[in-house]
Amino acid sequence: MTNQNQKRGAETQHGGLSYNENVMDQIQSSFDTAEKMSAAAWRSSLVEARLRF
Repeated sequence: MTNQNQKRGAETQHGGLSYNENVMDQIQSSFDTAEKMSAAAWRSSLVEARLRF
């Protein structure tokens, strides 16, 4: 009985760790996407400004 409970506890701990890693990956990828989007917007605004003047 105790052995099963210990195993289950280890599994839930591991699940928590992998969940946190996934969250960090999602946060990192969303930051990367935001940076790419802002860089693209900045580039397109430069092109528009050049066309205007």
